[in-house]
Amino acid sequence: FFFGGCIRMKAVVLFVYIFCLLPALGRVVGPRRWGVPRLHYSGKGNQLACMAQHCTLRINNCLMDHECRKIFGCDASCNKTDSSCFFICEVTYGLESVKYQDLADCLVDHGCLQEFEPDGKCRVTDLDGLKTVTTVEEIAGDWWVVRGLNPHYDSYACQHNRYERLPDGTWINNVTWMNTYKTPPVEVRALPIVTVSYPGVFLHNYTSLRQLENWVVVSRPTKDYMFMLWCGENKELKYAGGIVVSPHRVYADIPKHIEREFRLVARDYGLDYDNDLFPNDNRDCNPN
Repeated sequence: FFFGGCIRMKAVVLFVYIFCLLPALGRVVGPRRWGVPRLHYSGKGNQLACMAQHCTLRINNCLMDHECRKIFGCDASCNKTDSSCFFICEVTYGLESVKYQDLADCLVDHGCLQEFEPDGKCRVTDLDGLKTVTTVEEIAGDWWVVRGLNPHYDSYACQHNRYERLPDGTWINNVTWMNTYKTPPVEVRALPIVTVSYPGVFLHNYTSLRQLENWVVVSRPTKDYMFMLWCGENKELKYAGGIVVSPHRVYADIPKHIEREFRLVARDYGLDYDNDLFPNDNRDCNPN
């Protein structure tokens, strides 16, 4: 194979990398609400032909770049059905890789990737948020994920959300969690921009990842506990879940009357609070 007319790569090396590219990129890149590929090629042969026709130069640029290759080395260790693992790989290694994003955009825009089933069911709309919550300032501060719904995204270890205002007035969620796919685990950080799109609806815009998530507050019986259902999307994947968050790290500290309230609210959205949502153990997490 020739890439860009200048470098010959052994076919086996190319196919190993392409095999990693196909499942990974389709899950984590190109998140835009405006437009989707006209078609998706099915079958590895058609997908490789699409790549060869449209993206050979960008593939070559990525394979020759250490940082870009590192992302796909991480991807290769992921279970191909766990899109959250690919997300962690991109957050860990890909935020600053222009070559990775260029290649990802090319593959997505030309439909060189297969379609993927949604990871979780979106259970809320923009009108389901609490009408009394209208600014990010009202949820400013630290929030630990003490209970979750999506077995992939909501089970990250030590998920710690910090809603902070930057000097220019922009609000962000300074969110960290532990990447347990590595030994020993390492901290991962993302900084989505947060705005209120509708009352009780907090739009998280991961600008570096080009990914959008609506976090909808469906219950906040006290200032220390919120129940949020969320829906996310990018150009290739839709995913969703739900979380209970609190400044208190340990779920066992939750008052019983708040649990009762959350059970009732969960039922309104077709969920069994005790069986569909699982507790997260944050006792050994860094409190900062």
